[in-house]
Amino acid sequence: MKLNPILFFIAVLTATGQLLANEGETFQIIEGSFTRTEAIEDAASRGGRLAVLDTQGKIDSANTYLASQGTYPILHIGLFEQGEGNWSWINGEPLGASNWATSPRQPSDPTRNNNLGMYFSSPNSYGVSSPLWGDQAPHATQAYLLELPLTRYVNAAAAGSGNGTSWTNAYTSIQDALAEAVSGDQIWVASGIYKPSTTGDRSQSFIVPSGVALHGGFAGTESSLAQRSAHTASTILSGDLLDNDNGNLAR
Repeated sequence: MKLNPILFFIAVLTATGQLLANEGETFQIIEGSFTRTEAIEDAASRGGRLAVLDTQGKIDSANTYLASQGTYPILHIGLFEQGEGNWSWINGEPLGASNWATSPRQPSDPTRNNNLGMYFSSPNSYGVSSPLWGDQAPHATQAYLLELPLTRYVNAAAAGSGNGTSWTNAYTSIQDALAEAVSGDQIWVASGIYKPSTTGDRSQSFIVPSGVALHGGFAGTESSLAQRSAHTASTILSGDLLDNDNGNLAR
């Protein structure tokens, strides 16, 4: 989506959207005994999905999180095999960067077709140093790794570190949040008027990356989407770069 400031406009972001299960947290271990289908359904009910680790950065983040947990069970992830060695993620992305253990199970094992990707437990009896991936039989039931949308915060009045990790440390510019956001992220924007350029550069626009959700209507204290109200906290995206339109549209 591109919001172009060549024409002056005001856009009020509406107060609709999905509840975020855990503010600011990307991954969470969900213990229990889930089939792959049950894990997918349970993850959706929590506002997330089975972890899709389709970049090295996400693999590194998941590994760091799991390493911090100490002991954990075998975990489903959102990776599955369609025919021997043909692995893809539940969002349709092919397997790119990977984290396979060299043994005892790996995607080239011809005796295990149409399997499910998983994280080895820590500790485990396979002699594998976790966190690494293996493959599980299609009927396997186990815990899973939940991926939740990363929430990035924007508040023009924030005075913290400006890294976008909380309302206190929110970005003060929507452009900064958009520059860092990746598919699956949510951007929460507090009330105020936001412009794509602070220098009057008419070539600048608000460009929302594919798969990123941009939400407004926040006072700047909320911990869920349900708590906001666009009636009392309006988030306005404006193309009046020079503050001189006075309510009149001009090309």
